[in-house]
Amino acid sequence: MKHKLKHLYIFLVFIFTLAQHSHVKAQDYKTLIAYKNGAGPGFMAKKLLPNESAFSAQIIFKQGGFTLGAFRTFHEVAFPKKNSQYFFYYGYGTHFRYYREYTSKNIFKPFRPGMKRRGNYVALGLDGILGIEYRFLKYPFVLSTEFNPNFELGGANYFKVNLNMFTAGIAYTF
Repeated sequence: MKHKLKHLYIFLVFIFTLAQHSHVKAQDYKTLIAYKNGAGPGFMAKKLLPNESAFSAQIIFKQGGFTLGAFRTFHEVAFPKKNSQYFFYYGYGTHFRYYREYTSKNIFKPFRPGMKRRGNYVALGLDGILGIEYRFLKYPFVLSTEFNPNFELGGANYFKVNLNMFTAGIAYTF
């Protein structure tokens, strides 16, 4: 828990320092830097293109290691007749993952504790991404939540499907 709070504290100090020394308005959403938490704490940088598509890169810290990901996303207004501040986004990407610890569970004995495996594991994977974000009109901040299903080749199981990758984030736009 202290580790997650440390990441959040560093991100917030960085954002507020950046906000004080720049003259940015919320409508200048061209680049985004985010702190994300859920599947693991991490950071994301996103570059929005003129046609409401974007390229993004992220790093997530989990299981004694990290995951580096790159995505191509497409943004659309989620509720065009009700509110233009909510944006729905979807896309695809890839990731590289390194981790030192893995917990495997027997699906036929769900109440038994998982077995921990330790070692150095490397995996490559393909990702999908589906999310919604709320853009503030007067302030250069964005709140988001996303679902990031993926599958990996390599690692402790040689093939793994991850469907529990939900994250929430706060971002600064400039």
